[in-house]
Amino acid sequence: MTIPLSQPWQVAFEVLAAHAFSMGEALEPHVDSCGTFEIEGSPDWAITGIVQHFPDHAAIIGAIEAASKAAGIRMPEVVIEQLPTIDWLARNRESFPSMRYGRFLIHGSHQRPVGWTNALTIEVDAGRAFGSGTHGTTEGCLRALDRLHRSTRPRQMLDLGCGSGILAMAAARLWPGLSILAVDIDLQAVHTTRENIRLNQVTRQIRVAKADGYPKLRGSIGGRCDLVTANILTGPLIKMALDAAHWVRPGGRIILSGLLNHQEREVLAAYRACGFVLIHRGQIQGWSTLDLRRRLKR
Repeated sequence: MTIPLSQPWQVAFEVLAAHAFSMGEALEPHVDSCGTFEIEGSPDWAITGIVQHFPDHAAIIGAIEAASKAAGIRMPEVVIEQLPTIDWLARNRESFPSMRYGRFLIHGSHQRPVGWTNALTIEVDAGRAFGSGTHGTTEGCLRALDRLHRSTRPRQMLDLGCGSGILAMAAARLWPGLSILAVDIDLQAVHTTRENIRLNQVTRQIRVAKADGYPKLRGSIGGRCDLVTANILTGPLIKMALDAAHWVRPGGRIILSGLLNHQEREVLAAYRACGFVLIHRGQIQGWSTLDLRRRLKR
């Protein structure tokens, strides 16, 4: 498939730090993406918006002018300009480095290993769905899976919030006999995971489905997993602790991530109340990954 070149427009201006977020909120409805950035050595912050089509100059200027009046500040100088023609997806992929986490090597299509390697390779291109391997939560989960491989031989796994499918594919590499169900609430993530498992030749082991939380229909996975990975957010993790207890068999493991270090306590409290015990915790870039085991029934 040929991906058309994108020639977006940029809207940019600077304001004092105290007004940066309110001014960014004023711009946000008129652009496709908006960022607020501190300028080193300056009291001002930069507000930048990107528009993929011809921008509505009058609406943008009007919104910024109204926000300036509401904040009691002078209207900033706004620059609206077309960016040069660049294949942004190709540039993003080129800047996506290969990463080695334990025995895993995550790489893009432009960095395929040449010759023999002792790594378990996973090919994922950046920019398709959340989860390209660069985030601390993904790294934490990959390292937890690598560590778990030394002592566990799971047969059934659920990857909850699969993103680009990295964790499901990593598990398939570690345990060739493992049956995996990968789910995500985002339809784009589901399509991306299906594409990636075909690319990485693990379709025999992994099924992919759209689901909001733990699937209601158990299907062939039977609702009792030896292993669950859930790299999502703290709120949903806590709300679904009881569902996790229904899906993880006694003695089975669940790897949780997507929580900041200071959120560990409340997540652990919710899972301990549902019969889980902490086996290992890892912290990377301010993010925590928890490896829990469900208690055996007495």
